[in-house]
Amino acid sequence: MSKEREILENALELDSGLAVILLNHNSNMKMIKKDMTTALDLLDGVADGNKEQKDMLRKKILDNYNGLMRDNLDLIEKITKELKKEWT
Repeated sequence: MSKEREILENALELDSGLAVILLNHNSNMKMIKKDMTTALDLLDGVADGNKEQKDMLRKKILDNYNGLMRDNLDLIEKITKELKKEWT
């Protein structure tokens, strides 16, 4: 069993809204990883002097960074709400 699968199965054992939040966050991180792979492909074009790809790469990197920061804050907010709900 892979480390990722083991961790995700342990999260599912929480059997709460927190498990859903964590699994959704993991899915978001996978999407960002895929986008970063696209950015690396664009980087190859930039190395060849392609100005259009340079602009696309810059946008892709900024979008991914900003998205990651939003996703991180969203995760913190959701976990906090879920824990408060479970503690009250």
